[in-house]
Amino acid sequence: MNKSTHVLAMEAIQKPVTEFLRAAGFKKSGRTYNRLVDDGLAHVINFQMGRYPLANQSVTGIRQNEHGKFTVNLGIHLPCVSKIEWGKIGQGTLREYDCQVRVRLGGLAYGQDTWWPLEPPALETGQTMTGLLEKYGLPFLSTFANYESVLVYQRDHGELPFNNLGRSTLIAAIIHHKIGDLQSAADCFERSARIAVQKNQAGLGEYIEKIRRLCAR
Repeated sequence: MNKSTHVLAMEAIQKPVTEFLRAAGFKKSGRTYNRLVDDGLAHVINFQMGRYPLANQSVTGIRQNEHGKFTVNLGIHLPCVSKIEWGKIGQGTLREYDCQVRVRLGGLAYGQDTWWPLEPPALETGQTMTGLLEKYGLPFLSTFANYESVLVYQRDHGELPFNNLGRSTLIAAIIHHKIGDLQSAADCFERSARIAVQKNQAGLGEYIEKIRRLCAR
């Protein structure tokens, strides 16, 4: 199968998915879908095709050849975090890499990173993706319906998906500051700073202080 055939297969796989996601409030742009929810948060779903291999062979355990396959990325964009850290909020279609909370559909469904083949029967694969999104993807995204639900998840689990403990606590600090809970924000800043010291991460500690100052402006 050549590259053009892979693109055609990806488009065919997306057809039933697009119909399902539009009914759930998502807008499509290419391989990416966005849905805005409360507090300006955005749910993001992205279909990622494997890159054309740079070498004839994969390096086992280091780099796998995913050409001719695809995976599905999910994310939640937290605008208050983007505004503080990047100085702006993303415009237009938000991409998975714009999100602070990120996970892959295979991880939710099977507990491991999963790449599906871009080959016939595309319609059947698209229906499988729709089923997985309905059962695992959308419920996960709906867990993060607003800022308060992000804080609830962080309190219950400690770490937000795609983030370690220190980073998760820093995100919670920014959100607390955004919603006006300044005491909880201060507590989270202190907690994340202690984690940086415990992990001997001087750079992280300096970054936490920078973000604290930005929030205080």
